[in-house]
Amino acid sequence: MAKGSIAELLETLQGYETDEHIAGVQKAFELARGLYGSELRESRKFCIKHLVEVAGIVAGLRLDCNAVSAALLHEAVADGKITAEEIEKATNRETAALVDGLAKLKRISLKIKNIAEMENMRKVLLATSKDIRTLIILLAERVAELGEFGRLGKEKQEELAEENLNIYAPIAHKMGMNKIKDILEDNSLKYLKPEIYSKLAGMLSAYRKEKEKSLEKARQALRKKFEELGINAEIQGRTKHIYSIYRKIYERNIKFNEIYDLVALRVITGSVKECYELLGMIHSIWNPLPGRFDDYIARPKPNMYQSLHTTVIGPDNRPIEIQIRTLEMHRIAEDGIAAHWRYKGEMGEKDYDKKLLWLKEIYDWQRGKEEKGNIDSLKIDFFENNIFVLTPKGEVIELPEGSTPIDFAYAIHSDLGGKCERAKVDGKLVPLSYALESGDNVEIITSPAQMPKSAWLNFVKTSKAREKIREALQIQAAKPQKARKRGARQVIIKASDKRLRLAKCCSPLPGDEVVGILTTKRKISVHRANCENIRVLGSREKIVNVDFSGGKGKFPASFAVEAKDRPNLLSDILNLISRDNVTISSAEAKSLGKEQTACKFVVMVSRPEQLERIINNLSSAKGITRAYRI
Repeated sequence: MAKGSIAELLETLQGYETDEHIAGVQKAFELARGLYGSELRESRKFCIKHLVEVAGIVAGLRLDCNAVSAALLHEAVADGKITAEEIEKATNRETAALVDGLAKLKRISLKIKNIAEMENMRKVLLATSKDIRTLIILLAERVAELGEFGRLGKEKQEELAEENLNIYAPIAHKMGMNKIKDILEDNSLKYLKPEIYSKLAGMLSAYRKEKEKSLEKARQALRKKFEELGINAEIQGRTKHIYSIYRKIYERNIKFNEIYDLVALRVITGSVKECYELLGMIHSIWNPLPGRFDDYIARPKPNMYQSLHTTVIGPDNRPIEIQIRTLEMHRIAEDGIAAHWRYKGEMGEKDYDKKLLWLKEIYDWQRGKEEKGNIDSLKIDFFENNIFVLTPKGEVIELPEGSTPIDFAYAIHSDLGGKCERAKVDGKLVPLSYALESGDNVEIITSPAQMPKSAWLNFVKTSKAREKIREALQIQAAKPQKARKRGARQVIIKASDKRLRLAKCCSPLPGDEVVGILTTKRKISVHRANCENIRVLGSREKIVNVDFSGGKGKFPASFAVEAKDRPNLLSDILNLISRDNVTISSAEAKSLGKEQTACKFVVMVSRPEQLERIINNLSSAKGITRAYRI
């Protein structure tokens, strides 16, 4: 799908761009050739031919010339060859911004160990890509790199194939770019399971030869009928891609001869009305197979796919799947969001904006907010309420939008948060109140003399950071008072002491900052340091230091959830809680009026981090306005 030379690239652009814009691409090419053209490296990834190939894929998707220019320079900033400012001077601001955005994506380094981390990588890439074109260029680069696989060792081939299969193909699917998705998936299977790939490819080739005569008969019958009725429609053949066959056979246990859509006919016509008219006409020629009709025009798939699918008993009494769609639907089925981008130049701004708003709604990009005015570029936040930032080791930390280095530090460990003195983002010092963005690489600089400050409460976003800061402040406030009291108890009580009793008012957990109260029955009541009842439980002489960090087992912990009332709300919340494999001791729910519901839960957990994880999962769930520990 790529164009291999600059002449072919420019020829493609002449099909849809102006001479002025194409001249900008030529400037970018000259700049790229000056940076890479004379270099000889082991990997063709760093030669001008590879860069032109990536740009050719982008041009094949009919993206604008700024995106094509950025594709030609996509490695330059990340590779340290040039700065974004220098690119802006040589080309323009938009191309420079795209290349700079690509550099940020390439700085994301994650040691992939399992599927969960690959899912995190997908989230980071989606959240970091404020302009969709950077993701499209990244996918184009992955496709172009497939030509290099034969030069690599088996281990590297498998590593890249795993990344393509579990990171980049799902991103392409989410963006509706099925042509690229299929290429990445089939090539991944080829290198990860070569024996299975060869077997399926052979079976598919034999089946295609067997069905060739039957398909041609059906094609000729349709063409004759179209001519009789004066219908202008294109008839294409379509073969199912191998990875999809693999999933049906090996994951869904469907036999090869039970897959009806291995090969199919595709009819492309001019309007939605004609799609349904052709469907009726086809059913009048051949009997439809019961249960094998899908209307994806009326009910589009989440990735924007639209088409009518029907399976009929065609010539030779054999099942044939036929897909019917408009040319616009076909382009979107192949290229997804890239097709929406190019439609901006082919339709009025108003119609384009409507399409983009519909697209945003599918991915929940609007989140109840109305768009105002025209949309000038595809700058989208896939995760409006969350950001994904990186530790220096490349680990992904998910935080609420607007979170600061203090939130980041506490998310990693309470001690790191409490001792946080300074922070660096992408190597530059920033204030502790700095609002982090997706893709930021954050480094925390600690000091043993540092203590949490009350001013931090004015800007932190996470409940964990806020709670830990308050606990530390209350402990700091209590220490001077204890020192002045002659009878203050300084003995440290361990978690194994049989006198310990956990206060029901605040449900402390091992790892919480706690305070012990010596009761009249010579028992020690353990409270969280921020518990309001400490102030009213008698004189300071009764306070003792308790080391509860080594407590073992499961402990009750309470939290509350506030949400918009709806059917099955409590059931859905309970399912979310149960995902963390915790026991729910009690659950209460009551209506607050105005379609608001308050719920209270008691769960059995071992550490505060486990409870924090449950609360964070609930906080990001649909319809839940607030979740917090009590």
